[in-house]
Amino acid sequence: MLIAARNAMLVESGFTARDYVQDGLIAMWDGIENAGWGVHSDSLPIDLIGGVSLSSAGGIIIGNDSFTAPSSKWLYADIPQFVAAVNNKNFACEIILSGERGANNGIFGLGNTNDRGIWIYGNANYNISTVNIMATGYLEAINPFFASNDRFSISVVGGTSPVVYINNNGTTASYGSLTSLIPNPVCIGNIGRNSSFSSAAKTFYSVRLYNRALTADEIAHNSAIDKARFNLPDAA
Repeated sequence: MLIAARNAMLVESGFTARDYVQDGLIAMWDGIENAGWGVHSDSLPIDLIGGVSLSSAGGIIIGNDSFTAPSSKWLYADIPQFVAAVNNKNFACEIILSGERGANNGIFGLGNTNDRGIWIYGNANYNISTVNIMATGYLEAINPFFASNDRFSISVVGGTSPVVYINNNGTTASYGSLTSLIPNPVCIGNIGRNSSFSSAAKTFYSVRLYNRALTADEIAHNSAIDKARFNLPDAA
């Protein structure tokens, strides 16, 4: 049943996970196709590219096109290439998700508790309220337009000046003042492996990590595929 549902989505959209930008793609978890969620519902997700297994902090609910991290649950993995790329300010991460709103609700991060290489989290009023890059940096109250549990995408792209995209709508960001090296792990569903910032459920449909900054055209290319495959709304 899960495989049939997955195949129906693939046929309907006309795209597969291999249609995303491949140059620099070092890890990817895809909810419709790969050897992880959506295919083997009895196992934790394993990525399509890179062979990285995700460890679980608590119970994860596997769906036919996604995985859901309930409140106070998340996944994490050591991915040295991506962490090095963030330390070098030359990276990109792309996440497609939906979720409940909640105070201090972590979505993605690097490190253990307060290492703060990248923090993406929401609050009671916004699905995503803040993106911090290198400890402080940018961005506050960035997407008030999505109802709780609407699907949307967020991309954070490093470079000379970082850019944050919501559904392909980009805004130039800034780096904070962090100068110490950021450690592993990469966390999905929280801002750090041992953080308490995970107060509401989130459902993840795709996560892609690159060891280089993507161009605006590449972001638009991936966004168009996400929109078709995961039925995302138009750009905010």
